[in-house]
Amino acid sequence: MSRRLAFVCLIVSFVSSSGAASGDDLERFTQLRSAELRYGGRVMFLAVAPGHEDLAAAARYRAVAGAQIRVVYLTNGEGSIVEPSVLFPNQVAAVAREQAYHATTALGADHVFLNLAYLDGASSVEIVRDAWTTDTLRARLRGQVEEFQPDLIIVNGLERPETPRVLASEVLSHLSDVLARIASYRRHVPAVVAVAEARQRARAVESRRTRAERVTNALLASGRAAYAARSAVFPLKEPRYRSLAGYPRTPLAAVSDVDALLRRAAPTSLRSIDSMSRAFADQVSGWRSVPRGTSADRVLRQAVPLLVQIDTWLQVNPRDREPDRRMLLDRRAALEAVRLRVIGAEAFFRVSDTVLTNTQLTYLTIDSVRGVGPAGESQVLFPMVSKGWILNESPENKAALVTGTPYQIVSSRDIPHDLPRELSGLEQNRFRTPWNFFVIHRAAQPERSFSLRVDARLYGAPRFSVDVLTPIQMAVPGERLAVRITNNSRDGVRDTLEVHDAYVRSRPMYFRMNAKGSTEIDTLDLEFDDGYPDGTSVTDVLIGLEPVARFLVRKFPVAVDRTATLAVVGGSGATVTGLAVRRLGVPAQWIDPTNLAASDLSGVRTVVVPEWSGRSLESSGWSALRTFAEQGGRVIVLAQHADVTMALPGSPIGEAVPDGTTDSTTALTIAAGDPVTLGPNPLVSESWEGWINRRVPHRLTLKDVGSEVPVVVGDDAIPGIVRWSVGRGSFTYVNLNLHHQLLNAHPAAYRLLANLTAS
Repeated sequence: MSRRLAFVCLIVSFVSSSGAASGDDLERFTQLRSAELRYGGRVMFLAVAPGHEDLAAAARYRAVAGAQIRVVYLTNGEGSIVEPSVLFPNQVAAVAREQAYHATTALGADHVFLNLAYLDGASSVEIVRDAWTTDTLRARLRGQVEEFQPDLIIVNGLERPETPRVLASEVLSHLSDVLARIASYRRHVPAVVAVAEARQRARAVESRRTRAERVTNALLASGRAAYAARSAVFPLKEPRYRSLAGYPRTPLAAVSDVDALLRRAAPTSLRSIDSMSRAFADQVSGWRSVPRGTSADRVLRQAVPLLVQIDTWLQVNPRDREPDRRMLLDRRAALEAVRLRVIGAEAFFRVSDTVLTNTQLTYLTIDSVRGVGPAGESQVLFPMVSKGWILNESPENKAALVTGTPYQIVSSRDIPHDLPRELSGLEQNRFRTPWNFFVIHRAAQPERSFSLRVDARLYGAPRFSVDVLTPIQMAVPGERLAVRITNNSRDGVRDTLEVHDAYVRSRPMYFRMNAKGSTEIDTLDLEFDDGYPDGTSVTDVLIGLEPVARFLVRKFPVAVDRTATLAVVGGSGATVTGLAVRRLGVPAQWIDPTNLAASDLSGVRTVVVPEWSGRSLESSGWSALRTFAEQGGRVIVLAQHADVTMALPGSPIGEAVPDGTTDSTTALTIAAGDPVTLGPNPLVSESWEGWINRRVPHRLTLKDVGSEVPVVVGDDAIPGIVRWSVGRGSFTYVNLNLHHQLLNAHPAAYRLLANLTAS
């Protein structure tokens, strides 16, 4: 029995915030602010999943046009596979959402998740409509368009070969209907909707000679760094774009053509404001350092008349002039950012507890605020009071600014739960629910007055949570159930964690959690009775005698050749394949992928390369596998990335393209008499019922080279398993989506793996 223990006690945050964002370099700041003051506009990226958005286009619109960016993700990407890790779909989604959050934050962009189910394979429109109901999809799309009011929408992800065509058609059809409905109310709709196509063109290499190019590249690099583990999602070429019918009616220019797609002449009523804004932008653009002293006073005095004109126009003109109002609101925000940078406004504060449950007390202490002069008045505004939060036991939402004295803040009764990220966090439309307060300073000199928004970075969570990290188990020896317990209350907890069922049990695990924010991960060793019934059952996890969580247990017969001599690249728990081999009980040697070339394979008959792990093998490792096969060994390679697939030693595979045509019901045709499907576990087409996600990750095109294809998929006869000779041995490539099936403990997937490894 093993146990990993981690305590996170009284999370205390020391945070500073300013109008310039801590660490923001001057070149980036001046480029972004001057672009916002000259041009502006709003661009919405509609992406199927995290990693699908065109970051290069987003970086360019942000740096060159000064556009406000919002990336709307239809799904959380829970069905995607990035690395050969043993992560369940909800855990993959949590990782993908966090990466998307950091990528958009690096660009200075907003993000929203629509939280639709990830469809990895859909051969009919009925499948799409069953998962994404028409009313839900349209309501969520409409909400985003009406709230953000974009000038340009860029659609990404539908062009990817793994995206089902019927899904792409549905999304574009509903988007068209939503825009038509909004336009019928005489509301603002984008002039252009650009839809990425599968066709690509060489991505332009920026010269880095201009500041705009340098900032574009810096933003792009920061955004991509957030997706470091998903480098494969970014093509070396950028997509071409076509326009959605009617948006615009004229042919679409290149999506990177900022002038054609965003910039427009200011109306007559705004010519004076536009001229002043551009002149101020020219001044900001020429900064070599942030103005201080009398230079700062001069800049602030120049900004005030422009702010007054903008505020006057916004008050006088009716709200139905949406494009003009949005442009002025965005320019006003840019002006305020410049003013805050010049004033040097920055707040330093502490929060006693950053993770809060319903109606829980925390203390926020503002230690100091830069930019506040000796004369004038300062207040702190807490807008969250309007959503049920309580400030200093009072219904008021503001208080005088007093440094060093804590403000008492009580969370609302229905605080959104951002944590745990893999559970309730997936129900939120943002990675973290924003929690802002404002420091408002009215200075003796009006130009030095400011309103500083500060993100307190508070998180909502349940008082006590029990999360099963390995929710699907098999009734075999050696199964271990990982359970995470988190106590966010201020009450101490001491009890036992265990599984006690008629057919399965574990030893009680004692835990003690005295501090708020304590987290403990316990691993329960499961013991199954010999009479455990075949099938799927649900079992409770108990604290004391109370059920607090549940997990699945599957049991089915599998015939295993225990005389097989097997080696698996990677550890027994590092990949889903390694986990499956351990569960089958096949004696195996575990090989470090970085040391494959030096490994002794003399007593091994078969080597298995787990799913998606081929990139971790160096060229010397693949050479060692070729030599192993030439000497009579067998190499079983499960599904890999396309570049690895086409480079396998002696491979007859000429092309591997991600597949979007198959789904979980596409027919598998099995060659009669092939040893892979005959025994020790006979497999027939009916064996594959209950599959999840698409059947194959890639559509393979085979060269005119001798090979055997014992399994094909669909009417197009996509190779599901390919076997070819290398010297006196062989390579077998399994182009089936076994990753999710093994993770889901699908009987046929385990029986196929047992057949592949049998002597």
